[in-house]
Amino acid sequence: MSRKLALAATALAALAALAVSGCSDDTATMPAAVPSASVPSASADVRPPAGYRFVGIGHAAVAVPGVWATNKAHCGTPTADTVMIDVYAVDSCLAPRPAGVESVELLTGERGSDFVVDRTLTVDGVEVQRQATTCQDDEFSKVSICSGRAYLPSEQVHFQAASSTDREAVDAILDAIRILPGQRGVPGFSAFQNEDQERSQQSYLADLEAAGFRTEVRTELHRGMPAGFVLAADPAPGTMAHPGDLVTVTASGAGEGPADELTVEMNSHDAKGQYDTPTLTDQQIRDGATVTLHVGDAIWAFASGKYEATLAATFDGAALTASTWAQDPNKGHSWVAAKPGTSTVTLTITVGGKKVELGTVTVVVQPAR
Repeated sequence: MSRKLALAATALAALAALAVSGCSDDTATMPAAVPSASVPSASADVRPPAGYRFVGIGHAAVAVPGVWATNKAHCGTPTADTVMIDVYAVDSCLAPRPAGVESVELLTGERGSDFVVDRTLTVDGVEVQRQATTCQDDEFSKVSICSGRAYLPSEQVHFQAASSTDREAVDAILDAIRILPGQRGVPGFSAFQNEDQERSQQSYLADLEAAGFRTEVRTELHRGMPAGFVLAADPAPGTMAHPGDLVTVTASGAGEGPADELTVEMNSHDAKGQYDTPTLTDQQIRDGATVTLHVGDAIWAFASGKYEATLAATFDGAALTASTWAQDPNKGHSWVAAKPGTSTVTLTITVGGKKVELGTVTVVVQPAR
């Protein structure tokens, strides 16, 4: 058993002792160390062991150490002890799992055909189906990875635990599953972000209210992003909360005009095509940034969002000359540093036949490297 797991054993044993009807096993004998307890009422305020927090979906929750991260992963592979919840899309790449990492992923939906029920338990009066924990060497990660799963048919919630420490770590995670009748996990919003896009705020608020939560909305300006796109929730998805608790939703605001309906950036490279030269963010451009280049460097602007196809520029001063590259994808807003001096570049879009200014950048050109 790992030292990390041993330190948690006392807290998890206490948690198991609070299980509503113990953890009665319909197909196997459970350890005698897990006593039964009386069924709490729906109003019971069940708390996790000291140093732990509950994370869940609906009324189903699991107690994890409070220091665990949330969604700490690369390409879907946990890189530190973490809870994975409300993850809609994962980058398509391979990433090794470090040694000594524990994780649990929470999902919703019907039990898949790949889930083999090895035993059935009763936790807090609710059926929990368990698939046995197995371990195998992972050649890519160069570690042994153990994994196990639990499924709650009444809640249609999956818990998938994994560890690159040992088998006991996986079982300890799944033994910490609880049913909290008086609490619910704050619903996630990633599916609305991806499937509902501009209606994600409206749809998410409806989902929160259907779960019994009060809601309020705060808006932030994110240029190029449609208004009503959900950015965050507080408490975060998976946090166990009580009916009537307030969830604050942060969503993208509408902005003040066409200039806020897109983002614009600038990039550059040196005379040899190396990208160790300045870049400018949207905010820097709108704030009137100054950038320093050397003779022979190239710099260009590009936009994303509504009106991006109308992006244009004017420039003053002899330090820059317009790009003459026939296949330049940024023609009209692409330049080469021609000689020492200073030029200014003003970026615009066209809306309804009228120019809308985005920002002016000062370019200082120094002698060639």
